[in-house]
Amino acid sequence: MEAGKIGFTKILLALTLFLTSNLQALDPDKAITQYVHDIWGREEGMPQLSARYITQTNDGYLWIGTENGLARFDGIRFTVFDPRNEKTFHSASIFDLCKDRDGGLWIVTRAGDLLRYRNGRFVDYRSIIGLNAIVVSVIQDIHGTIWIGTEADVGRIENERFVPLKAKSGSRPKRTFPIVSDHTGRLWVESYQWINDEFQRPANFPATAFVYVIFQDSAKTLWFGTEGQGLFYYRDGKFGAVPDLPSDVIRSIAEDRHHNLWIGTQN
Repeated sequence: MEAGKIGFTKILLALTLFLTSNLQALDPDKAITQYVHDIWGREEGMPQLSARYITQTNDGYLWIGTENGLARFDGIRFTVFDPRNEKTFHSASIFDLCKDRDGGLWIVTRAGDLLRYRNGRFVDYRSIIGLNAIVVSVIQDIHGTIWIGTEADVGRIENERFVPLKAKSGSRPKRTFPIVSDHTGRLWVESYQWINDEFQRPANFPATAFVYVIFQDSAKTLWFGTEGQGLFYYRDGKFGAVPDLPSDVIRSIAEDRHHNLWIGTQN
């Protein structure tokens, strides 16, 4: 990889560096060992130790999606939201999180809820857009459009309505997650691109691959982690495979400030 190196880890080690609005950003010239690290778990209020999704909204709060609730962290304590204290939640299991450019947070639960949190309030967005289908994924593209995947369709929210993509012809993804918008604004669903009103799957990608995660790095390369067939990349219109992985089950992909790519595997 031109931008850096690929590292592998069996365990996702999350050094969560919480930045509130009145704190300065981290000094990129300092090593991580020069900072004080704290570990937060159930004793501090985390609903579960497995953090599936982590994001930070513009107000400084850190949000952690777990199997047992959505946790909001203010740097000192956790506040947990689940069906017991928030009626818009029909499941405590968080399936997807997406922060938007307006300061909101979009939440998908395992029950198929599509919620938006803003200004201290959760809103059931499926009701607002008149959607009865189960939602499985949500993203915002570079133009600010919110895209969601349901059990049957992929579509955008436009004028408070769900507008599904209508393919003229050809094949389509078997699943509607993961969804990614690349640096050009092009939509990817699983391993398919949305081009000229059609889903198109580039050549050289295994037809049976189950894509678990998609990540775009700083060099504008797309990386596809699969469930049992390893890691693939898409660059200059072509797919390629990364050989000799410690596991063919890819769970997470991230990039550090030195442009090294880190791959979380199952084993």
